[in-house]
Order: sequence, then C-alpha cells, then structure tokens
Amino acid sequence: METTKAPSLVELCIETAIDNLGDVGDVDFKFLEQILSHCSKEQLMHIEKRTKGRDLSPVTDKFWKRIFRQEFGSKATDELIQNIEEAKKMKQKKISYTWLKLYQAKLKKLEEEENEVGERVKRLYEKDGARKQSRQVRVCNKVEPSRKRKSNFGGETQPMSKVRKRFQNCLEVRNARAMKTKKATN
Repeated sequence: METTKAPSLVELCIETAIDNLGDVGDVDFKFLEQILSHCSKEQLMHIEKRTKGRDLSPVTDKFWKRIFRQEFGSKATDELIQNIEEAKKMKQKKISYTWLKLYQAKLKKLEEEENEVGERVKRLYEKDGARKQSRQVRVCNKVEPSRKRKSNFGGETQPMSKVRKRFQNCLEVRNARAMKTKKATN
C-alpha cells in the first residue's frame, strides 16, 4: 500500500501564488525566485507579460536558460552562448540579451524553417502531381492509319499480294507452269 505524502504548507502557498500571479509589482527578488522556480514556461511568459515597469530578467533569466536547454538541447545552448561571446569580442562592447528574447527568437526561427519546409514539400507534391498528370493514360478517338491496307475478311493484305505476285513471276514457278502446260497438251 502506497502512502501519499501531503503537500507542505509552503508548497500549497507556492502553487496558489503561481495560479494567481499576474503583475508581481514590488515583490522581493528572493521570494520571487522561490516562486518562479516552480513555474512552467507558459506561466513564466504570462508573468513577464503582465508585469509592467519592472525588468524580471535578473530572476527569470536562469529559468529561461533552463527551458531553452530542455527544449533545444545542450548543444544548441552552448553554440548560442559561444556565438554571443564571439560577437561581444568582435564588437568590443557589451551586448545585452535576455534568455526570454533568445528563446522567442529561436522559436520564431524554427517556425520560419518549418514553414519553409512545408512550402518545399508542397511544391514537390505539386511538381510530382503535374508529372503524374503528364504521364497519365488518355483515351483518344480512333485514329485512321496513315497507310490504308486492303483487307477482305479472309483476304490478303497488300504486302502479301505483292509477295504472291513475285513468287508467281519467279523463274522456277514459270518453268514449273510451262512444264505443266506442256504435259497437259501432250
């Protein structure tokens, strides 16, 4: 038999605070960090949008970095950090960024790439459909042959009659016919 542990008063307070958070106003950063560490990305986004006149990035940056790493992997996160460091060195000035903005930029880039892939697949399907359409069997009306042949149901076609005439006019057949007529007259 499993025993479920009842949530502590602090955990219940944190859950209630997260559910009811909007504009955090002048809440102390330490207390805010304890509450926001339990938030999902949607809840963090909601709190950041609702809070006006106060920059929460000192508290939320590490949470957005964690979310970035969870969604896009350690490799993508490390590459991004390396690119930012290189940009800082090249420009010799401070580049400010927040992990929320980096997260949103990455989502936007992925959405654009997804749309591009979708368009490419759509074009390939259209191209393939056009190719299949061009290779499709079509029903045509009866076309008359280019050269007419004489044919009577049991009769011979023109090339066969030419062969027969040649055969009858060859020397051997004429000699055989002549011999036959000679025997018939004798």
